[in-house]
Amino acid sequence: MNLFKSRCIAFFIDCFIFTFFASLLAFCFPQFGKAIYSLYMVSFACKDLMFLGASPGKKVMKLSVVDLTGFSAKPTQLIIRNIPSYLLIGWEILQIKRGQPRIGDLLAGTMV
Repeated sequence: MNLFKSRCIAFFIDCFIFTFFASLLAFCFPQFGKAIYSLYMVSFACKDLMFLGASPGKKVMKLSVVDLTGFSAKPTQLIIRNIPSYLLIGWEILQIKRGQPRIGDLLAGTMV
């Protein structure tokens, strides 16, 4: 399987897991809906950081985020690489599909 397909599958696995748990929390605690949504957005943005460079979807697909030398990415790199995703998601997808690094990876000095 090519890297683009693996990354897409990993992303959808992460979406499913994070959305499932956020929905479960919102169902159990409806009075905290806005706080749960905010927590969901922050946790999804920091998923690589929370799981040390390999979100649940990346682990399933045997992927991880590393620096350009192949070593584990630093926490600051894991945060920086996801910032552009919120601003330029369409562009990020085109970059990955073309086999080029995401803007976030270029800024953070990381790769998958």
